[in-house]
Amino acid sequence: NIKPVELIKKSIENGCGEILINFVENDGKLCGLQKTDYINLDLINFDVPIILSGGINSIENIEQIFSHNISAISAGAFFIYHGPHRAVLISYPKLND
Repeated sequence: NIKPVELIKKSIENGCGEILINFVENDGKLCGLQKTDYINLDLINFDVPIILSGGINSIENIEQIFSHNISAISAGAFFIYHGPHRAVLISYPKLND
């Protein structure tokens, strides 16, 4: 019954060099990284890189994530599924200039 933030702290104390936080319930759903009861992104401040995964659905969502103390994201479905029928098409979203 350990809270995720406490587990991260213990992992870092034991030598972990980076942390991957995977929101499994969002994985592949393209629902956007939503506010969660598990971890408050505003409070993440660790001395190791933090990677987030699970539900990324837009460039705006990515920008929102990087406005916190996050080093990287992992996004699969966002780059693969395309259009209203979610056809498989490996694509790269156009960045706003």
